[in-house]
Amino acid sequence: MTIRRLLGSRLREIREGAWFTLEAAASALGVPSKRLEGVEAGRLLPTLTQIIGLCDLFGYDDVCDRALLLTLGRQARRPNWWDDYADVLDVCEAGYLEAEQVATEIRSYHLLAVPPLLQTADYADALLAVRHGDGGHLRRAELLERRQRILRGDRLPAVWALVDEMALRRAVGGPDVMRRQLQHLADLCALPHVTLQICLMTDVEHCPPGGPIILLRMPGRLTDVVYLEYAVGGHWPKDVPAHRRLLDRAAVAAPPPDHTPDLLLRIAKEL
Repeated sequence: MTIRRLLGSRLREIREGAWFTLEAAASALGVPSKRLEGVEAGRLLPTLTQIIGLCDLFGYDDVCDRALLLTLGRQARRPNWWDDYADVLDVCEAGYLEAEQVATEIRSYHLLAVPPLLQTADYADALLAVRHGDGGHLRRAELLERRQRILRGDRLPAVWALVDEMALRRAVGGPDVMRRQLQHLADLCALPHVTLQICLMTDVEHCPPGGPIILLRMPGRLTDVVYLEYAVGGHWPKDVPAHRRLLDRAAVAAPPPDHTPDLLLRIAKEL
């Protein structure tokens, strides 16, 4: 989900809310309708002048949202730091990173492994070496370290992770590496913008099936998005409310966040 798609989707919502057809809006703006269609689909990037012109045309005077749209327009034109890792990133992963950098909240469920943003370097190295034994794991480890800076940067998104107990009992890298990972998770629980819950292995009714589910809450009036991560690539399903309900259901069934540190330390002792 690139910034272009987020921006285009919001512009389409504003146009439809003003009861303008695509053809009428394009004609008033003085651009071909195919170009405006490409902008709304996220294939083309509008100029800042076009963003302002569309908002004026539609009579859209939400100052904060207009400012956000211009910010996205500027950001989409800048080089991304992860462009340096194009040798190990596919298109889906790069698109996800764009959306993650914009999100105000990152909610997720992880069945098989600790969420990447919360991994220690040793744990990540061991996991990436298994998944990408072709030599690319070292570059991916560098990429992950850069990505994790979002947790301690100037812009702190809320991170709410649901992790299956099975993932925490799988000793990736060996017992010592896993114990340090569990201690790291316990330490992260002290951060005000990090919420961690453990889905118990005894609860087979409320845990979502399949791989990681990531719900990104977007700023302003941008539409929230869901990313389903696969072993190779990923998918952006359109039914966001259904996936939000899955995460809500798992969160309600899991022990509350203030129980998490004790659960982590107990699991560490049992490794």
